[in-house]
Amino acid sequence: MEIENILIRPENKKQFMLIKSLLEEMRIKYITKKNNINYSILEMKIKAARKEKKEQKLTIVDPNNIWESI
Repeated sequence: MEIENILIRPENKKQFMLIKSLLEEMRIKYITKKNNINYSILEMKIKAARKEKKEQKLTIVDPNNIWESI
């Protein structure tokens, strides 16, 4: 039998604690991750892009005239 993973996203702390206690009671292994990991990567990319814009290192492309603006 192939074992599958289940991704559960509780909507609040109460749901999280209930699911966590259920898994512990059933002796099911689980891993918790905070959602902010993906946001921190995105935030770093945004900061880098803003820095490039401030230093005028960005290439601005005119959508009406793509080939000539490159």
